[in-house]
Amino acid sequence: HGSDADAEIYLYDPIGGWWGVEASAFVRDLMALDADRIDLHINSPGGSAYDGLAMYQALRNHKARITVYVDGLAASAASFVAMAGDRRICAPHATVMIHEPWGLCIGDAADMDRARAELDKLADNNAALYARRAGGEAADWREAMREESWYTAEEAVAAGLMHEVQE
Repeated sequence: HGSDADAEIYLYDPIGGWWGVEASAFVRDLMALDADRIDLHINSPGGSAYDGLAMYQALRNHKARITVYVDGLAASAASFVAMAGDRRICAPHATVMIHEPWGLCIGDAADMDRARAELDKLADNNAALYARRAGGEAADWREAMREESWYTAEEAVAAGLMHEVQE
């Protein structure tokens, strides 16, 4: 794409846990970059919501102007990371997916009730992030999350998740 960025980052793995890029490593590497412009390329199925949110915040806190490129897939927690871009560009055949957060719970009925309340709180928080960065109302984003919405590049632009489709 003819980048003139000071740094390029490729997030091409799941996020968090034992299987992917953990927020601690991502943030450590990001903070080591003395860059005024960063191009962040994403192709990730997502993963840990909290790691994704931490990555998002670290990107927002960095001094650099961030341009996000969704090269293939920005799903689930990876869609939060994508929202950190000052400019968000989707490849012509790429996909953005948003959905309700998942969780595991072992315990009695009270534990299950607490887990449900925590998931609802997390979902409301995530919907508010989409509303802040993409526009619209958090309640509408929450409904799109409940439906598990898969956006083509053009649909992601129309929804406000992306600014443009890459030429």
